[in-house]
Amino acid sequence: MLLACCKRICTTCPGLVILDDGMQHWAMHRDIEVLMINSVQGMTKDFVCNTLPSGILREPWKDAISRTNVAVFNHVDLVTRSELDEMESKVRQLADDTKNHNLQILFAKMRPHSLISCYDIFFCPIENRQQPDTLTLPNSVSQVHVVCGIACPETFKRHILKLFPKVDTRFHCFPDHHPFTSEDMNGIKTKCFQNLKFSTRPTRPQDPRVAIITTEKDYYRCPAIFATSFSESSLISTYYLSMHLDVQKYPPAD
Repeated sequence: MLLACCKRICTTCPGLVILDDGMQHWAMHRDIEVLMINSVQGMTKDFVCNTLPSGILREPWKDAISRTNVAVFNHVDLVTRSELDEMESKVRQLADDTKNHNLQILFAKMRPHSLISCYDIFFCPIENRQQPDTLTLPNSVSQVHVVCGIACPETFKRHILKLFPKVDTRFHCFPDHHPFTSEDMNGIKTKCFQNLKFSTRPTRPQDPRVAIITTEKDYYRCPAIFATSFSESSLISTYYLSMHLDVQKYPPAD
């Protein structure tokens, strides 16, 4: 797979190549080293301070920051300013300790952009896709079931709760990179009907009462599963949440 990617890059000659999870691949030449820091996970708890297997780090913070050109705090809108200031202070101190005086620090957040119907995006030809950009669920929806298999589901949870604070929301979190199966979806479907609360608003029989929302990453890993597992029921609609990355030089205002 890696060899095929390298051949494709050499063929297309792009002006910029961004490699995910490449920081520990020391044999690979790179011009800029970017360190992404999940602000929600922080930098003080044991599991984000310890290296594998007792924690999630592949190398100590100090080693990584010593050769980093740009450190980006992500999800800064999901933490308090005091928490963010504490993390920034720690990174700057580690940079000073390792004589990395040229370290640049940026601040980023994932901005919800639109809810995309899994069924429509899977079955509708690309040239006919004209879905409007919306973050609004149908009025008939009285319950949301969030399904994800990502490394830090807490960030996705917080985004969903901010988007739909008044909707009954249930979470189904799986391990990172989880290969979703029909059995997984059947279990979620059962829970949907067990907890279904019908809207008091006048609705048509075909109006959805439950929304399944997943991440864009999870949808594209298993598109057929999300597009077809609930398609026989008009009471359930499935979406993935499309998000955009906003990056800025300064921390957000309080």
